[in-house]
Amino acid sequence: MMRPTMKLLLVGLMFFNALFAQATIQGPLTGWIWDGDGTRPLLGIPGASVIGEKRTGAIPLSRVAVSPTGDYLLGIGVEDQRVYLMEMRTSVMRAVEGIAAGAEVIALSPGGRAAAVLHAGAGRLEVVTGLPGSARIAGVIDLSAEGMPYLVAVSDDAGVLLAAFPGAEDLVAIDTGGNRWRLPHSGRLRGISFFNHRRDALLADDRGVWWLRDFAGNARAELMLEAEALQVLPAADAGHALVTTGEAVLLLNLETGATRRIECACKPGTLARLSGSVFRIREAHGGEPLWIVDVSADQTRATFVPWEVKAGTDQ
Repeated sequence: MMRPTMKLLLVGLMFFNALFAQATIQGPLTGWIWDGDGTRPLLGIPGASVIGEKRTGAIPLSRVAVSPTGDYLLGIGVEDQRVYLMEMRTSVMRAVEGIAAGAEVIALSPGGRAAAVLHAGAGRLEVVTGLPGSARIAGVIDLSAEGMPYLVAVSDDAGVLLAAFPGAEDLVAIDTGGNRWRLPHSGRLRGISFFNHRRDALLADDRGVWWLRDFAGNARAELMLEAEALQVLPAADAGHALVTTGEAVLLLNLETGATRRIECACKPGTLARLSGSVFRIREAHGGEPLWIVDVSADQTRATFVPWEVKAGTDQ
């Protein structure tokens, strides 16, 4: 008869092997990207990852927004203009109930749990919360008086939106009840981004990067970086932010205001969050590698992600 200690050892080994096999099959992921008509995983960890094989869903999508948590995406159906949610690992797709057809723009919150869906033709904006598993409409905002914003951002709790409208100098805050108030920033914006799980936000314009705080009270905007900024995204630790200019990517220390140029053998493109601390700073075009930055690393630097090479192919 097998002794109890031996049984426990064998059970433990079987459990460990099962976990190891699962990890081997799934493996680490840096994030996901949208490649025109499907998703591609970034297999591996920052600095040692490759762009994996494409996965396509059952319905053609356009104007896709990939969740920064890497578990889903939202996209607009090419044929019916409905909003669909696709799970990244399984490619399973479903229409998000309650969102009307005719959507044109989707903006996700920094933590991916809320979204703003713009309907230009109908002159309204729908606020969605509970993503991805319990999506519901938290509010419908009539924009017929202002028109469609050229920039919009939504907080993770779906409680506040920031919108910049063509022809208007002021930035406008809107809650889910449709209440509006003007905020202390004027001029054309190029980027708006909330902090994770907070209602503070960073703004980018041709004068620099601004930290906007205390929306509901004594709202104020503090200039953190004086430079022509194109885009800005805060890191998960809220102590740093990535900023793109026309020619450079900068790491901005939000406590001291100090900046460091991140060297990259590429020209910055669209800035996007792949996870809490990993950012895409340039897309992969025409077989060229993707460029990313891991802000959590001891030495923050840009690294490229090549395409996965399959046996018997030139790529």
